[in-house]
Parts: sequence; structure tokens; C-alpha cells
Amino acid sequence: MNKERVMKKKNPQPKKFSYYFKKADAFNILYPVEHVIEISNAFRLIPEIITVDPRPAAGDIWDMGERKNDQGEMCRAYVLTNRALQRIAQAAEITFDPRHTHRTDDGRNPRRVEYQATGLLRRQDGHWMSITQSKEIDLDVIESEIRTELEVAAAGSGLTISRNGKEQILRPDNPECAREIARRIAVRMRLWKRNKVTFALTGATKRVIRALLLIKDFYTMEDLKKPFVVPRVSLDIDRLLEDGEIKKHFTASFLEQSLSVFGPMSEPERSRAAIGLGVHTAGGAL
Repeated sequence: MNKERVMKKKNPQPKKFSYYFKKADAFNILYPVEHVIEISNAFRLIPEIITVDPRPAAGDIWDMGERKNDQGEMCRAYVLTNRALQRIAQAAEITFDPRHTHRTDDGRNPRRVEYQATGLLRRQDGHWMSITQSKEIDLDVIESEIRTELEVAAAGSGLTISRNGKEQILRPDNPECAREIARRIAVRMRLWKRNKVTFALTGATKRVIRALLLIKDFYTMEDLKKPFVVPRVSLDIDRLLEDGEIKKHFTASFLEQSLSVFGPMSEPERSRAAIGLGVHTAGGAL
């Protein structure tokens, strides 16, 4: 009796996805609808738990500064980085369509790139939902924004530089201020110029992931301490194999896939493989 109790503790029954909806205050539910409905008998929802490191230095989140929350109150806001979004996308088994994920500009302007991405997520009824998003990288716009940011900083508290081991504050009335602004712009633009295509692709795929799973624009630190729960729609193999005819076709399909990977099987090998899947064959043939 004691041994049975220990075994139950070690192997608890996996929780259904609907359980997490009831505990919504303790989790960040990432789901394309607001409630679970009945799904096809062929599929089941499997909850995948993703934790995000709440330390900004760890690389999972980015500090956006102060933002207004849904109640109109100012709060510290954090956005999920590409690293965290990719883990979430893998858990949800989001697939990107290579036919519709590509660069969409004509390439004539070396300072502009636009990328389109199309992602697919299996819905709870087994059908696929697709969303297409795009991201434009315009180096002229980015450079203008950086210049404005630095000019505002110079007009406010000034730009701090280090010279001969001492700090010096540069303000707009100092001719050296304009040169320092130009230098900082050049330094920051190097990264954008080298990686503009990658940034465009990453931006498009991030938008797809956010849209498919209804990920928030930002989270508070309190939110980030809660695990993220992602639904993964999977074939219910146990239920499917209860039907003898379905089991037969499923096994035949599995063996055909094995043949394409491992090469032809002998009749004894085919029989052993079928028996291993729980399907007995007559005369060695499926």
C-alpha cells in the first residue's frame, strides 16, 4: 500500500488545459480564444509550461520603461524578447510557411528592407489557423529617430563624454556636441546596417507569434513571475488506436515512413515492427 502511494506521488496525472483556465490568476494563459470548447475526438490539448527569467540581464525580457496599464496607471513595463518568444513558439508548435515567409521589397533601396512571415497554429478542432505579418526596416527613419533622441538628450541633461579620465558634459551650444552626436549615430547605425535583413525577418516572425497566441504588448514584473501556459494540439493516438481499422492504416503509414528513412524491410522485420506497434498481421502482411 505504501509503495502504491509513493508511485502516485511520483507519477501524478497530467493536468488538462482547462485546469489552467480555472487558475488564470496564477498563470499567463497564451491561447487564441478565451475559453476551451469541445474539440475533435482525434485531437487533445496538451499544456506546455514555459517560465521566463524575470532578470533583464538574462535576455528573456526587455525593459520598456514606464507605460500605462489597462487601468490607466503608470507601471514598469517589460516586453518578451525574441529568445523567449521562440521558446513559446516551439512549445505551441507554431510552423512558418516557407512559401509565404520571404523578403517583399525589390531590393533596389539599400537602406530599406521589408520582410513578410506567415505562421500556422493548429486550432483545438484540428484545423490550422494562419496569420501573416510584415516588418519594415528603413535606415533613414531609424537614423532620424536616433538623431532626435540624442539632440533631445543634449538639450536636456547634456551628453556625457570622458576625456583624460574626466567626465565632460556637452550641450548644443558647444561645437563639439554636433560631432559627438554624429559619432554616436555612426556607431549605432553600424549594427542596423549589418543586420537589417535579419532584423526585418525577426520582427515579422515575432509579430506572427504574438498575434497567433494573443501575447500582450508588455508585462509587469509581477506578471513575469507567473509561468506561461501554452496549448499544444496533438493527435490523441490512444483514442485513435482503439479503432482497429484506424490502427491498421496508422501502422501502414508509419512503416511506409520508416521505409523512406531506413530503407526496405524484410517480411520478418515488418512483422516485428507491426507487433511492436500493437498490430498483429496475417501472414506477415499488413
